[in-house]
Amino acid sequence: MRSLYPASGPPNGPPAVHLLPPRPTPGFGFGERRLPPDIESALYRIVQEGITNVVRHAHATRVGVILEFRGSDVICIIEDNGCGIPPEQADEHSSRSLGLVGMRERLASVDGTVELETEAGRGTALFVRVPLGRPS
Repeated sequence: MRSLYPASGPPNGPPAVHLLPPRPTPGFGFGERRLPPDIESALYRIVQEGITNVVRHAHATRVGVILEFRGSDVICIIEDNGCGIPPEQADEHSSRSLGLVGMRERLASVDGTVELETEAGRGTALFVRVPLGRPS
């Protein structure tokens, strides 16, 4: 089990997220590898915002977080089985989508992207991709 903390290190309290791989797979996972601090911090805040949105709005009974390396990218997926997001609120220009706008701004600082998939009554999935081999 891995835990997700801000880049500044573990706080005095419990971690925000425990990361549980579905089953051990040779050659897969983070092991003791740490992400660059700016990327780790951005992903921490995005997972925090995503889970907060699920708790506040989704009426979900399940939420899943996947964090993995794919090639030279780190991928984070947050998905729930809640009520979904109405299309007018999922639009990035909506005043009610400030969380998504903030995620996009935070990801822009690390050359990352976010995509949202949602369906009424079936839940929401947030797909985040951050390249690890970005120019300095």
